Amino acid sequence: DVPVHYFLDNDGRVAGYIDSVRLAAMALRDHIDTNALAKDLSAGRAPALLKVDDTLAGAMLAMAQSHKDVLPVVDDDGRCI
Repeated sequence: DVPVHYFLDNDGRVAGYIDSVRLAAMALRDHIDTNALAKDLSAGRAPALLKVDDTLAGAMLAMAQSHKDVLPVVDDDGRCI
């Protein structure tokens, strides 16, 4: 599985994620501006999120569909908890 680093906006909502493999590939091709912000390095698609009341089956499905072993859990306002 690919290590992923999630980042939050100022309101504590998941704003995106950085895929370590993609980041390494960009670095090897010298495609990273040293002043780039996390949002500039984002994988470019909305990350899969889990809600507190998601079922085990729902969580497993979200993980399988997103190909991630770890997903952020958010409240009803989308804030990471």
